[in-house]
Amino acid sequence: MPSLTGAADVDAEDVAGAGEDPSIAPAGVDAISAKHLLVEWANEQDHWVRLLVGEILSSGAKPSDEAIAAVVEALLAEKSLSDQTASPVPALVLAESEEAAAEAFVLRKLSEVGGVNALASGQAIEFNSSLTVLFGENAAGKTGYTRVLKQLAAVRTAEPILHNVHDPTVSTALTARIDYQVGAADRVLDWKGESGVPPFTHLGIFDSPAVRLHLDDDLSYVFTPSDLALFPLITEGIGEVRSQLLAAADSRRPAANALLPRFTRGTSAFALIETLGPASDLDRLRQLAHVAAGDADDLAELENRVSALQSGAASAQLSVARRRDDLHGRLTTVAEMIGAFDAEAYNAAVKSMSEAHADYQRLRGEVLGESEDAAADAWQRFIQEADTYRSHLQQHE
Repeated sequence: MPSLTGAADVDAEDVAGAGEDPSIAPAGVDAISAKHLLVEWANEQDHWVRLLVGEILSSGAKPSDEAIAAVVEALLAEKSLSDQTASPVPALVLAESEEAAAEAFVLRKLSEVGGVNALASGQAIEFNSSLTVLFGENAAGKTGYTRVLKQLAAVRTAEPILHNVHDPTVSTALTARIDYQVGAADRVLDWKGESGVPPFTHLGIFDSPAVRLHLDDDLSYVFTPSDLALFPLITEGIGEVRSQLLAAADSRRPAANALLPRFTRGTSAFALIETLGPASDLDRLRQLAHVAAGDADDLAELENRVSALQSGAASAQLSVARRRDDLHGRLTTVAEMIGAFDAEAYNAAVKSMSEAHADYQRLRGEVLGESEDAAADAWQRFIQEADTYRSHLQQHE
């Protein structure tokens, strides 16, 4: 079994296992991974769920606040709860490397490592088909090789790869050659520091103190494969979306009945207002109410608007919009009339009418003399009686 040896002291800090991935079926056997199941489930759900699953599949981590906000916005648009237009989310499709996961994957050799910690050049690790153990004293470089594999596999506990800070002349470019086998085919990867390179994403890597814990203490260790770890992330993401929706609903819900302070406690009206709800007797409330004519018109308009919003029907909402448009049109007409009003012409007309009325009063006094009031009453009665007689004779013309 190949190994890296150091001084006399042995530090079994790092133990790496490599070989066939137990989650991948041998060639020729039909298999489906947990990720396949997740993608199939997401493609049968609403578009906002698909958007959330796609975000988690691409990042492999808990979605950010920005991603959750985008999912909430997509949900509101999809359910017609916002003014935004819903954008369809295409069906999720796994990459070809994921589709080819049915073939066995085996690590063979790690060599030509550069830019990783202070690892010496020219060293190579040839992996055994069953178990490979790296041992050596502290700072011999065991962790550096493990971190290369971690970054290749994009494991959740991957640490940043450090360069040789003691020798600034050494290149800091991350490089490595990895020989591996997929099915019956031998392959080589010239690594340049990439993270999450298929099929290395199917690796399970453990890097923690092992010997002392096994000898001195009971060790309970739980390992969750990366595909299965996606499911709780989906659950947490949906829970976060639900929390944001509930918070938005609570923010729009009145904290208390704002009408109560306007009524006197102990009265019948106070009891009705205090228990105001869907089961309230509206006829009883109308009997107790004193509503002005203008308020009644406003109330009818508000009831129409509330009814349209509650039904959610497009026709009802269109009716509300048309009434608003009609109101705005009438207000526009009034505003145009006010803007076109000629104050000077109006004042001249008022003056002319006042002068005509004064001339009428003057002429009337001249004709009727001092007994103006009595004569005016007699003349008015004469005109009325004459009109009545004319109507009696049907002499309308």
